Amino acid sequence: MAEKALYDNEAEQEFPFEAARDAFKWVPEYIDSLTPKRLRYFDQSVVYSALVNTLLVLTRARTSALITHDEYAVCSKFVRRLNATLESLPRSLNARHHRIEVLCRTKTSFFVTCERSPRFIRSRILTHHQVGQNLDYAAPGHINHTARPKSTVETVELHDPHQQVQLIPENLYLDTSTQRAAAENFYQKRTALFNDSMERLGLPYRFGHFWKDNTDDISQVLQFGDPPSPEWWARKYVFICDTPYGLSFVCEKTRYVENWEFLRTLYGKLPANQRFPRECSEMAQAIIEDLNKQLRDGKVLSTDLPESLFTEVDSPAYRHVKRSGLECFLTALNEVVIARALKRWQSKRPLNQKLDIGEEWYNFGHEIWCEDPLKISFKSVFSRKFWFREVEIY
Repeated sequence: MAEKALYDNEAEQEFPFEAARDAFKWVPEYIDSLTPKRLRYFDQSVVYSALVNTLLVLTRARTSALITHDEYAVCSKFVRRLNATLESLPRSLNARHHRIEVLCRTKTSFFVTCERSPRFIRSRILTHHQVGQNLDYAAPGHINHTARPKSTVETVELHDPHQQVQLIPENLYLDTSTQRAAAENFYQKRTALFNDSMERLGLPYRFGHFWKDNTDDISQVLQFGDPPSPEWWARKYVFICDTPYGLSFVCEKTRYVENWEFLRTLYGKLPANQRFPRECSEMAQAIIEDLNKQLRDGKVLSTDLPESLFTEVDSPAYRHVKRSGLECFLTALNEVVIARALKRWQSKRPLNQKLDIGEEWYNFGHEIWCEDPLKISFKSVFSRKFWFREVEIY
């Protein structure tokens, strides 16, 4: 659990992994039924990421997850099913302690967190720094400082060798190697925790984290005639075929040395500026999966390839929904009433712990991220945005 593994909090109750294994066997099939095209369709890949993040919150491997409102309906239903499964376990396990809930904070996003999390900051007015703390970031608030050297760490779900789905992207502004070492130590513990929680619950999902620095130039490496070192490959392979849905012709076990020239050819057939279609064809998916398998088997390839690996198909327009001001107001009011009447423990001051890096590491992101939805100005009541949802179509 994050409380113990990341924050040395021994007091929080352990999740009943072994006793719950059979009860949660339905989860993989359920997620697959909701995301049958996730390997080639961006919208379903986003849903998949949201559901897996919700699972990590359930097992207490994450303090919370922040998800866009477009996935609100599917995540809310998933949360209800997960909670019902917890409640079906013997009362002696006290599994209800780990019930999760959905908390809306802006018009476009919501948190999933444990009802009894001692660390989650429940304030209706949050800073970027506090959001990062809620999400177990090593560098909370490290955003919008373009003048500073930036690194990115991406946590990826990769149990399927054909797919590498981004779950948690995070920026870090690093001034010293000491800061990088401390952050890497945190990420190693967090990734190990994610993998351990899924393994103990008998679920197939597995994770890795990958650093990408401003100085990284994957295309430049692919121009070299000689293949990179195994260390480089293990740290950077996910960025070679970095599609929005995660469908990839490479994986950790790719025999890249034997097929380096062929990989360079494949890379040259990726869309210009990595502009992948929102949905690619079934034939394109089959080609990529076959290439992935052959590259893992170490077969030296020289197959003629189509001009474009990721052929586009027509898909429904993407509808991005923003909640109305009235919805935000009523949701926040309902949360306050329930918390004060039924969840008084949530009024406790949340726990806080910092990495031993130095105070300057935490000087970022103290600007307001979300305003209090219960504070309504007289002028806003007369705006359309207060009464009606906004829908943007892409």
